Amino acid sequence: MPSNETCAQLFAALLAAPDLASFVTDPAGADGISAGLASLRGRPTLELRSVAVNGERVDVVAVDGDDEWRVVFGTVDGARVDWLEVYERPAEFTGLDRGIAVVVNGPSSSGKSTLLRELQAQGALPWVVFDEPVLGVAPIGHLIWRDRASVLHRGFLDGIAALARAGNAVAVAAGGHPQALFDTAFSGVHTLRVGLDCEPHELARRESARRDVAGGLSTASMGVHEGWMYDLRFDTTHEATEEIAVAVLAAARSMLPAQIAPSCQRPVTILGGQALTRADGSGGLG
Repeated sequence: MPSNETCAQLFAALLAAPDLASFVTDPAGADGISAGLASLRGRPTLELRSVAVNGERVDVVAVDGDDEWRVVFGTVDGARVDWLEVYERPAEFTGLDRGIAVVVNGPSSSGKSTLLRELQAQGALPWVVFDEPVLGVAPIGHLIWRDRASVLHRGFLDGIAALARAGNAVAVAAGGHPQALFDTAFSGVHTLRVGLDCEPHELARRESARRDVAGGLSTASMGVHEGWMYDLRFDTTHEATEEIAVAVLAAARSMLPAQIAPSCQRPVTILGGQALTRADGSGGLG
């Protein structure tokens, strides 16, 4: 196991070297590691506060004034890096009045999980995403047969809504629940309902590439929109998830007080635009 001093020297070399090819196990990954360290480079007052080594894992804390980073990397010999991740301390988040929730509904394989991840990646707010409307770890049988524990699933929605109501930003997949349950649970929360459509042949193609869903689920869930009214609706057959996320975040921003609205989305550049439509085809947020 490399020593703390050796790993500190390796980290310093990663920041100083213009070419990292000789400091990484796989030279093909040098550019990616260099990009990850970009925000720490060129800082003459950067201070290495601590180095902790646990086997092949190294955790570094670096500070520069009020800025702070946690850098985690792997090294076997203390001379080359196998992988590296950089986390920068974010600006303080003080909460949102009434919170905000984005509820995404659509058939299986329509892109709900992908959109949720993209909202978190693009959004400047600390979006908490729920790929399924579930909290904690519950017995699998009560997740498969919801009718055997309806109070449990109502409690999941109430818990997620409480997180939003406390002033947070949450994005959750509807998980087959009816809109009425969300309307009741999220009462008083700024809520944006997003519907996703996709052509059957594309749903089948996506499903065939997955091993985490049962065969035929996309077809069986085509009626999932019944009873729902949306603020935004998209066809993911051809619309890029990145651009859909831009439109959703813009709509979320419009729901919040003006003094905090700009923080909903990081600056991004996209080509083209997205129409914001309700389920009935009309424009805007009704």
